[in-house]
Amino acid sequence: MKIDRTSQIFIAISLIFLVVYCLLSIVPHYNFHSNAFDLGIFNQTLYDYAHFNLGPNTIRGVPTLLADHFEPILFLFAPFYWIFGSYTLLIIQILSIILGGLGVYLLLKRETKNFFLILGGVSLFYLSFGIFQALAFDYHNNVVATMLVPWLLYFISNRNFRAYYIVLILFLICKENMALMSVFLGLSIIIFEPKEIRKHGVITFFVSVIYFVLVLKIVIPFFNNGLYDHWAYAQLGSTPLEAVKNIFIHPIRTISLLFNDPIKLKMWLLILLSGGIFVLFKPKYGLIIIPILAQKFFSDNTAFWGYIFHYSVEFAPLIAIGATIAIIKIKPDYLRNGSMVFLLLINLGIISKLHFYDDTKLGRLLTADYYSIPARNEIQNALKLIPSDKSVSAQNTLVPHLADRDNIFNIPLIKNSDYIILNLNESNVWPLQNTNELLNFQKEKIEPKYTKIYDANGIILYKKSSS
Repeated sequence: MKIDRTSQIFIAISLIFLVVYCLLSIVPHYNFHSNAFDLGIFNQTLYDYAHFNLGPNTIRGVPTLLADHFEPILFLFAPFYWIFGSYTLLIIQILSIILGGLGVYLLLKRETKNFFLILGGVSLFYLSFGIFQALAFDYHNNVVATMLVPWLLYFISNRNFRAYYIVLILFLICKENMALMSVFLGLSIIIFEPKEIRKHGVITFFVSVIYFVLVLKIVIPFFNNGLYDHWAYAQLGSTPLEAVKNIFIHPIRTISLLFNDPIKLKMWLLILLSGGIFVLFKPKYGLIIIPILAQKFFSDNTAFWGYIFHYSVEFAPLIAIGATIAIIKIKPDYLRNGSMVFLLLINLGIISKLHFYDDTKLGRLLTADYYSIPARNEIQNALKLIPSDKSVSAQNTLVPHLADRDNIFNIPLIKNSDYIILNLNESNVWPLQNTNELLNFQKEKIEPKYTKIYDANGIILYKKSSS
């Protein structure tokens, strides 16, 4: 089958970003720089699911991860654990982004015949600061869900509703809050699509509402002793129902909460500069962004408000698609193409300047130190001494590599661990504050009860002392 020129260039662009994404995501894990929260959590759950167990998840401290967030998509990923081990979810996340890029490409190809804008829109998607921030911070299921959004829009566009509903189901089971996006997707279909397909908007709306309520009120509480622990919107109300009520009763106060902090204002500027300003002219896509903005800025958790971590990835496809389709309307041609070039340069500048969660920048990929780690051989030698059926307490960045067992804990949590492993070369000792705090913990809590069985180049392995 002959591949046209546009498709050839799309494949080349995707391969370039595939390499960059692997450098950003796979290399840190290979170098023991990934984190217990959250890759370690997900890796232990993947290990459990691959062995037909629901839990417990000892890193997160829940009887099953379904008690924390409802993310049954992990059941589909579990078989790949037997092939890729602790790298499984990182690989799936990267491939899902490339698959999302394909969805963006196909949708834009339907919407415009402009070769330059199609490839520009795809590049805009791949350059999203939300994608780069998410990849730099391990793995999360909302990234996978987000990459299904272009496919939902594409299957609506070509009226393939059998495929649309399959993707919608996959989208919903990625994480419970994805249903809020599909609620507004349903509204978008009802308002902006032709009359003959609006019934699918109605179905999407009601299925999403019912699914969201059932998961929050019945499913997660079933696994979590009757509770749902992730309501973080006390500014709006103590419950979702109370929040909805207050939004309508106090609309001015509600709107003010979107802008009442400098961090929020900077984030708004970032969203608009990255292409969100164009989405204002395409309400068909802007409507779907509303729940993303609400979850971000109404949250009590200040980490949600900014650009760091994985909390902005949902903007990526909607801004790329909405901005590109808005730019199509610009006349004349040189102004239209110039707008796309300008937007691409802005996004390139954004990702080159922004800090990741560990206060590094994208430029670290160009340094030799990024690809090396002190005491690699010693870490691997120590890990080989830990039996797979024994419980372990490990330093934060070692946990994801040891999560394939029934009991794994993140220091300072020790419980009744058979082994404890430290990497004194690593400055990331979260949730401890610094290396000095780790050294004090080592002296006061570990050494009185454990025997040192390996000590080389800052890598120390302890075994529980026989009583």
